[in-house]
Amino acid sequence: MIHDPDLLILDEPTTRLDPSGRQKIIDALVELPEEGMTVFVSSHVLAELEQYVGKVTILRDGEVVITDTIDAVQQAYGGQALAVETDDDERVAELLTDVDVARNVELQDGRLLVMTDDADDLRQQLQALLVEHDISLRSMSEAGTLQEAFADILEEGDE
Repeated sequence: MIHDPDLLILDEPTTRLDPSGRQKIIDALVELPEEGMTVFVSSHVLAELEQYVGKVTILRDGEVVITDTIDAVQQAYGGQALAVETDDDERVAELLTDVDVARNVELQDGRLLVMTDDADDLRQQLQALLVEHDISLRSMSEAGTLQEAFADILEEGDE
């Protein structure tokens, strides 16, 4: 930033960029606050925001619904999710369609993101499936998403 502003306002900063350009912008958006700059970003790419923002403000019908850290928003609205890596993610995604506590299964960034209302039950059922089908587990961790929280906030407003 040539003039080193205290506040930088960006609207959809990674739109129309190739993956390399996107990553350069994301890296800069991580570094700038560390250097003391406040960065305000408007974006619809919620999964990307999770990589570089500290706080989010979510609007519904032009009104502020919540302003908080991503973790707090995810805990308040986003439900639970497991991030899972196996040696056959596509097969596991297929198997999870028959698991009732797995609400939504997405393959994202080389891992499965599985939405649930009961992470403990999902974890147990998933481990049993992996053993039954001889699939190796590489990693499993809890991971709520901003997208899920946003969907819950919008749904809450429709009630």
